[in-house]
Amino acid sequence: MNQHSSPPCFTDFSQYVGIPYVDKGTDPAVGLDCWQLIKHVYADALGVLIPDYMSFYKSAMSIREASACIALAIPEWEHVETKQPGDVLVFRINEAPWHTGMYLGNGLMLHTDEGHGSVVDRIDNIRWRNRFYGAYRWKS
Repeated sequence: MNQHSSPPCFTDFSQYVGIPYVDKGTDPAVGLDCWQLIKHVYADALGVLIPDYMSFYKSAMSIREASACIALAIPEWEHVETKQPGDVLVFRINEAPWHTGMYLGNGLMLHTDEGHGSVVDRIDNIRWRNRFYGAYRWKS
């Protein structure tokens, strides 16, 4: 199975917490949306440049557009049953894949939350546990 290496030290992810949320944001100093946060962490912490599947949507808030982008992305990632730090978690809204986060280990994920910016949440909390769509690992 192809696997990317785990982040060198995801025990200190604090530098990625508190980045403002900006729909289609691409600059961490200004703000990022959920996919751009993942792209930023992969580039910064792992030195891995991943594609920007979300470049054509008008708004991350559009379930239809975001789901279409995620559908484009998924074939380039390996679906995994056992999550490891650095894996991308996909969550659904109305049965469509819509939101992404990065698994940090110990049931925690880093993701963007509109109105709060980038935050760490438990993946088993009431907001996320019934919306889990799948975990994906970059094919390196």
